[in-house]
Amino acid sequence: MDILQNKEQTYISYSDEDLFVMMSFREENEMEAQAAFRIFYDRYKDFLWSLCYKVCQNDEELAKDVFMNTMMAVYQNSHTYNASKSKVTTWMSNIAKHEMFDLLDVLKEKRIGEKTFVPLDDNLVCLLYTSPSPRDGATSR
Repeated sequence: MDILQNKEQTYISYSDEDLFVMMSFREENEMEAQAAFRIFYDRYKDFLWSLCYKVCQNDEELAKDVFMNTMMAVYQNSHTYNASKSKVTTWMSNIAKHEMFDLLDVLKEKRIGEKTFVPLDDNLVCLLYTSPSPRDGATSR
């Protein structure tokens, strides 16, 4: 464990590009790739969380999903980052935007043809189940 801690302290001095290179060789050296990702995560978690929360219009649950999916995509696609094309934050922002759109598409598909359920007060739920149905005047179950 001391060896890993010493390596992580050394990684702090590495550039983002160096960390991406280490992450991209995860099959060859999984421990080094994971340690590099932890450093990268610590550097950018606050930036990415803030971005996801704003992009998801303060929907915390959606923001959590977008955040996690984005971090996984960064780790899995670290080999595709090109420093000459964009800054790391721009690259991650694009990933987060696409992740949000993907999740919204999934949510939209799940809601087509389904009822939207709103959490209700227990007393109101009892009232709804014992009230006559508006369509046929029958009592609901």
